[in-house]
Amino acid sequence: MPAHRLSFRQFLRLISLASLTFLVTAAPAAASPGTAEWVLLEQASATGTRSLAKIEPKSRRQPPRRVARRSVPVAATSTAIVPNDPLWRDSWALAKTNAARAWSVTTGTSQTVVAVLDTGVDSSHPDLQGAFVDGYDTVNEDTDPSDDHGHGTMVAGVIAARANNGIGVAGTCWRCSLMPVKVIAANGSGTAADVAEGIQWASDHGADVINLSFTMSSGNDAVAAAIAHARTRGAVVVAAAGNTGSSEATFPAAYPGVISVTGTDPSDARYGWSSYGSWVRLAAPGCNVTTAPSAGYGDFCGTSSATAFVSGLAGLVRSYAPNLSPDAVAEALSAHAAPVGDFVSAGRVDAAAVLSSLKR
Repeated sequence: MPAHRLSFRQFLRLISLASLTFLVTAAPAAASPGTAEWVLLEQASATGTRSLAKIEPKSRRQPPRRVARRSVPVAATSTAIVPNDPLWRDSWALAKTNAARAWSVTTGTSQTVVAVLDTGVDSSHPDLQGAFVDGYDTVNEDTDPSDDHGHGTMVAGVIAARANNGIGVAGTCWRCSLMPVKVIAANGSGTAADVAEGIQWASDHGADVINLSFTMSSGNDAVAAAIAHARTRGAVVVAAAGNTGSSEATFPAAYPGVISVTGTDPSDARYGWSSYGSWVRLAAPGCNVTTAPSAGYGDFCGTSSATAFVSGLAGLVRSYAPNLSPDAVAEALSAHAAPVGDFVSAGRVDAAAVLSSLKR
């Protein structure tokens, strides 16, 4: 099947839900006996209507694998690198954050690994070829983190879709490697125990950045401990603030040291569904064109999408300055963010500004 772009509604079978996206109850967390916890994948439709989505499982998924990389020349000017991907110009997010100018500093390196803790990733997608290192599935306790839901494949494309290959889109860190870690099942359900295990597995296997595009219904000691462990191993942890449109802190985004992310529109206004407040560190574009199941492409909106964008940018920073600590990466992103309002602590990320600052 040739690659094709789908709208959000075309590639998802949507069931309307008034207040939450991908809401599922999970088993009680071991660290919080008797408390039902939810894993909420932070995705909204392009119109801001939150919907419960289900993607039918795909057969014959190939497990992620290491693939030989190939250097490809890119169009360059003195201040920007412009890839030839036909859909990258459709992404206002990349233009808004001056990504092309940032790419003149670095487009990432394969040595920089971004872990996608999600529903898995479709390793057969043509725009993700050459991106993968080995991953893991904490749901089924095996080494095949294939995506049987769809959300994780969209997150992965925002972070690291291969650019300048003449197809599809460009990820923020398009030469970074992806480590798929499946912590959420095909029906969208997840447990704090699986999330904690996935965070520890990723950090112990060399993840430089860990992307958490979901929220839980409450805090969990095991997840907090896993995040603290990941930070001691040098991993930058990035998490979604949530799509409830409220100022109430969510987890794992509100844990110490985590870069929490809300979503903004092309005018730098907060999307109405994006959670906000002084506890949220950064804003990023809340809608991105990205990879979708079955070799497709889709418009991906929500703080899941914004979080993936920041994880890709953290990958660029780590690629250029691999010795920066997690706190130093967070400070660099914050110090060079564009002011957008008091709904976020630092501002909206500016890829060119932060990369240029590292050259000085």
